[in-house]
Amino acid sequence: MTTWYDLAHEYIEQRSERTPGNTRRTLADAFAALTPALVRPGATLSDPRVLPRALYLWAFSKNAWQREPAEEWLQAWDWMRWWIRPPFPIRPGVTGAEALVRRGTAVGGMGSWRASRARSRAG
Repeated sequence: MTTWYDLAHEYIEQRSERTPGNTRRTLADAFAALTPALVRPGATLSDPRVLPRALYLWAFSKNAWQREPAEEWLQAWDWMRWWIRPPFPIRPGVTGAEALVRRGTAVGGMGSWRASRARSRAG
């Protein structure tokens, strides 16, 4: 089953080598803000601040993939993988990146997660 997270993770993996650092941070921030909104309604995480931090500082940061994530991040990631909504249909001929953009704009209008807080805490 391909989820939003899978597509976003793949997008980061494919684009990171040719994407400037500021753009990589912006993408990580946007994906970290949007991904929790795609979790099924009613699902709750004991500390809702952990998931966006884990997504921003580890899941959507290719440079961080070389390190083992914090245990609480792995737990939040596992929780998200369990509770994320079922896959959305991708029409034939539409690339994963196009589907990602279309899905992102379909649920747009969300407030951005404050990545600066995560960066300062990771410090």
